[in-house]
Amino acid sequence: MLKVMVTGAGGFLGRHLCSMLEARGYEVVRFYHCDLDITDRAAVADALRSCSPDVVVNCAAISSTGYAREHPDESLAVNVEAPVNLALACRESGAELFLMSSDQVYGGCTVEGPLKEDLDIEPNNVYGQHKLLMERRVLDILPEAKALRLTWMCQPYDAEHPHQDYVSNMLSAKAENHQMKASALEHRGVTDVRTVCGNLIESFGRLPGGVYNFGAGNLNDSYTTMLHLATVAGYPEENVIRDTGWGRNLAMDCSKLAAFGITFPMTEASVSACIAL
Repeated sequence: MLKVMVTGAGGFLGRHLCSMLEARGYEVVRFYHCDLDITDRAAVADALRSCSPDVVVNCAAISSTGYAREHPDESLAVNVEAPVNLALACRESGAELFLMSSDQVYGGCTVEGPLKEDLDIEPNNVYGQHKLLMERRVLDILPEAKALRLTWMCQPYDAEHPHQDYVSNMLSAKAENHQMKASALEHRGVTDVRTVCGNLIESFGRLPGGVYNFGAGNLNDSYTTMLHLATVAGYPEENVIRDTGWGRNLAMDCSKLAAFGITFPMTEASVSACIAL
């Protein structure tokens, strides 16, 4: 079995990924922030020499768009410079490298319909700008690296490890009998984190280097999606408020990934699977 090094092992994606890797028999080397400062180039190189992984998956990130906006230098260090350090170390060691990018790179895009990886884009937020810069800098150093543009993710409700997503938001609104707003002008995929982890593992040794949209597609607007989920969750449809005050298109076309046999369900099916009735 492959030895897989996971940075950001204590985060949302890293925690789920490590558990699935171990359940499938992989040797997993977990790195938490307290174990390894991935913004320290020498420390990253030493870590790879020490554990000699076959695959490196970087799940460490500043993922809050608001925090990245308020702390751009820290976002640059963690979301750009740290992945560059990993790329340099993997180039030296020969380990396969997977990096997490985001659908936020499409922020501000005026193209309609599902978006492809080869679009000429200029993200309208700091987080998206840094993720796009990361992709470009890493692939310049290590063309065989894989940058995965993830959607917003969800999980089955977990009181011990809460996560801000469609599932927890809707179940909380249901319990408290609150209304929820959903934009009729937004298009965005949302994916069950368990499917992301499974497909990431299936990608080991399978994908050429490059950028991949990596998550559930969504042909519907967020209001329509929310109405469907309300039915699944037993949440009153009349409590879903149609919002037309804002909109954006982050919905991704994953046909490039599908050509390698790796596919995702659509958003409604992906999120419905996380809702416990």
